[in-house]
Amino acid sequence: MLDTSKSDDFYKSFIVKYTITHTPQTFVVKQTFSDKSGKEIITRDYSFTLDGKVTTMEKESGKEKNTAQWSADKNILTTRSIITYGNEDVGFTETYSLSDNGLVLTAQKSDIIQGALSVKQVFNKKQ
Repeated sequence: MLDTSKSDDFYKSFIVKYTITHTPQTFVVKQTFSDKSGKEIITRDYSFTLDGKVTTMEKESGKEKNTAQWSADKNILTTRSIITYGNEDVGFTETYSLSDNGLVLTAQKSDIIQGALSVKQVFNKKQ
């Protein structure tokens, strides 16, 4: 669950939950946003292969192209999701890193447009 004391204010009006499924070949993120009463507002799913190849997913808004790459030390995973609208690419990069023996996940999401929004979220693993 989102640790609001360590995260940027951007999502603090929501309950944010990340469910991550990871195999040696894939990394799948399900983001769930709920209001303070617990009513789910939106769920987003992103799927990445860990071989560096582009994964294309059909979405309502068009084709989403996703890539993922590990840092040299395998401690940070950086993902990139892009959708093309007409002649313009929109999307984000997100870095994921674990700390505290795998109990804390830090996700730093940045818009692909230079100088645009960047949001840090810190999650504590559900025990």
